[in-house]
Amino acid sequence: DPTYARLTDRFIDAVADAQRFGDFRELFARFGTHYPYAVTYGAAGEVRQRITANAFERRRQSVESSTSDERAAFIVGESSSYRSSETQTASSFRESNEYGERTFDAVGGNGSWDQNGFSAGDAHYPILADLRPLSDLLNPINFPGQPEIYVELRRGFAQAIEEHLVSKAALSEGSLIPEFVVPAQPAPPQGSPYDQTIVITTANNTRETLRQTYTPNAVAANLTRICLRNNKRGERVMTHNFQPRINPLRPAAGGGSTCANFPANSRVTFELFAAGRKVQTDRRMSYSTTPLAGGRLDLVWQ
Repeated sequence: DPTYARLTDRFIDAVADAQRFGDFRELFARFGTHYPYAVTYGAAGEVRQRITANAFERRRQSVESSTSDERAAFIVGESSSYRSSETQTASSFRESNEYGERTFDAVGGNGSWDQNGFSAGDAHYPILADLRPLSDLLNPINFPGQPEIYVELRRGFAQAIEEHLVSKAALSEGSLIPEFVVPAQPAPPQGSPYDQTIVITTANNTRETLRQTYTPNAVAANLTRICLRNNKRGERVMTHNFQPRINPLRPAAGGGSTCANFPANSRVTFELFAAGRKVQTDRRMSYSTTPLAGGRLDLVWQ
């Protein structure tokens, strides 16, 4: 219950340091990015029976005059031999019988399955976690009368968490619980070979990204148009070495965009700046505009 939860002194001190120095890296290093808001304990299991049409018909005929319990057992692929002592603690197994093949998988529980379902017994495992970003803890309940923390610092912390996770591996969508396995997503359609994500490291060692996409046949054939969109809160600038001079790309913060046209037979090298300080990129920002002739290269800084 959030009303009765209490933050540790170490976390409160780390929040104070982040407010004082404007740097959340110590919070990430000591406490990560998320906390478990709620954890569900219990068990989940699934049994799958593969059966041929002929075997199914034989089995159906054999239970036409059986008791209701036996009919229920047939529906779930159950048999009395399945509830033998050697399977009582199984969490996963595969077996074959006269009707086909049966597979059983479970998380938690005591491995026992009958017509009433899967039994948890005394083996309750954490099977579901509701994770929330640590920035949610910077709220009026935990920091009463301190809007500079639960409004301003919370907003900055939430953004820092998003930016911090950009450089990390994506969270797995897999699950050990059969009922909650997420279906595989189809591969995205193949785009332009120029579509890519460029990783940026700022002067204060913060990770940001530059999403690059290319649209052909967007401008005259003798030109290449390059556009920069700034989705960050601060100033972001791209300068270049092209002569005769063309203004640098300097979009407004918070979603501003600006573009420049370059001749389609040149080479342009860009340098990137965040809040007036040069940043590093994971690849050289040098472009030959010849293969990009007639197209628009969009760069989104986020």
